Amino acid sequence: MLKSGVNPHLYYGRFCLITIWAEQEARELWEEIDRWMEEHPEATLKEIERYLQPLRRKFLARIVALQLLKRGAGVSLEAPLCSHCGRPMEYKGIRGRPTVGLELEGDLPEAYYYCPHCGEGFSPPQAAIGAGEGTKEGGRVSDGS
Repeated sequence: MLKSGVNPHLYYGRFCLITIWAEQEARELWEEIDRWMEEHPEATLKEIERYLQPLRRKFLARIVALQLLKRGAGVSLEAPLCSHCGRPMEYKGIRGRPTVGLELEGDLPEAYYYCPHCGEGFSPPQAAIGAGEGTKEGGRVSDGS
């Protein structure tokens, strides 16, 4: 039995594909860290932390992305209405949006809708990424600080 709000397409039998992907991401990160540690056996704690910081931000973005995908990434059963012409928009898929947060940096998935009548594009806000909290600056979302 699936939890309410969970995308059923993310399951293969009783296995959650998101869990499998998350485990693969963690395994790849571990291997990358392990290689670096083998190449730098004399690294200080400060050097290790410097190396890990961008990896941690990237990994957190991947985990958040997987959670957003699990929740549908903003896809709705009913097509949103175009804010420009008021007609129903067409779902065009999920795309990545470059995002910078307090502790993460990477592409987060979002549903994308397109109005074939006037050419307007739209991605619905998602509560998990604080819709309205950040501001878009040059294609990136900042936390406002």
